[in-house]
Amino acid sequence: MSKASYICIAIIVSFIVLSFIRNDESGFETESIPELQINNELDKPLLDMPLKLYRDPEIKEMEDLLEKDFSELKGNNKLAWSILVDSYSTQEDVMKDFILLNNKGFKAYIRDSIIDGKVIYTLNVGPNINEETVKSIKKEVQALLNVSPEVQYYQD
Repeated sequence: MSKASYICIAIIVSFIVLSFIRNDESGFETESIPELQINNELDKPLLDMPLKLYRDPEIKEMEDLLEKDFSELKGNNKLAWSILVDSYSTQEDVMKDFILLNNKGFKAYIRDSIIDGKVIYTLNVGPNINEETVKSIKKEVQALLNVSPEVQYYQD
């Protein structure tokens, strides 16, 4: 017999099995569920029951370590350095220098803040964990843009 014959036989057998399953009237889906036994102790008010909280000391220690580590990362991050390239009063000016730095391969980013009711844009390069690398990048940026950039701790 050919493969096509085997396939046809398999399809016919599948249809026969499916028809038996479909016509099965065993009532499996409608079998009754036994009544649940309710524990009457739970009917007591919660205030009368003694409350015991178990606090794993290792979990508390881990929470404290995580809180300590994350608190150090907020604000000034003393683990990384960045370069404050310059401050700009218009978005067009900062974008011009941002695009130039990105095209030259620098990791540039822009931050904006409101000072005396005016939006000030700052152009930055970094962050980097190696201060010496940041200092050499500062010299390249200074020569490229003719500005006086500052090396500073990276700020989140």
